[in-house]
Amino acid sequence: MAKKAKVPVSTRAVLQRVNRKLAPDKESVRRWRSPGNSQSIVWEAGDFYHLDFSRNMLLNCNVDLEELARELGVLADWEMMKGEG
Repeated sequence: MAKKAKVPVSTRAVLQRVNRKLAPDKESVRRWRSPGNSQSIVWEAGDFYHLDFSRNMLLNCNVDLEELARELGVLADWEMMKGEG
């Protein structure tokens, strides 16, 4: 039996799904924006970070967006996160 191909979902779409799921708890995942050409903070802190607006604090750096999406149930087993977009 042939293995079924996974459906690609853009990073942007996955981020939106995650944020819709976190919104009732006043939380959000954001992508780092580096100042100028310096990428050093992004390399050390990962591409995404998790915020809690009710407590006004950073919950986590180095967020693996695909892993978090699967934990929250917003990315199905037959879907895979693709690059930018």
